[in-house]
Amino acid sequence: MLDLDETLLHFEDESQLLLVRPDAEFFIEKMSHFYDIVVFTAGMKDYADWALSHFTDNAAEKYISKRFYR
Repeated sequence: MLDLDETLLHFEDESQLLLVRPDAEFFIEKMSHFYDIVVFTAGMKDYADWALSHFTDNAAEKYISKRFYR
């Protein structure tokens, strides 16, 4: 289980910019061969879906098995 906020992604309040952590997508892809990838956040579903849409090549859809929200 991976925390979405500050583990996979970083949101900068001042600039309203969401950044994917370096190699987060690579990590998720490689680990998905061995584990079911589950992501959780204290945020709401709309935020999580929006945040995960920042991954390239639909990585979130391909490799994340489940999502848990507030």
